[in-house]
Amino acid sequence: MVSYMSLVIYGIGGIVVAGMALLVAFQEKLVYVPVLPGLTKTYPITPAHLPPPFEDVREQRIEQNRSSTSTSS
Repeated sequence: MVSYMSLVIYGIGGIVVAGMALLVAFQEKLVYVPVLPGLTKTYPITPAHLPPPFEDVREQRIEQNRSSTSTSS
């Protein structure tokens, strides 16, 4: 027989899961984005427009390892 305490815990867990699902489903409506009259809701600058500068260190290290192993042989 299931105790009342486990039923309460499962009930609270179910309510929490349902609440999280509702937050995920309605997140676009819950976020406030101020819009001035005459402007659209689009964002002029997105992360895609500003790629972070990087260099591929892994490839350089592989080439350094290859050159150091070939000279030591």
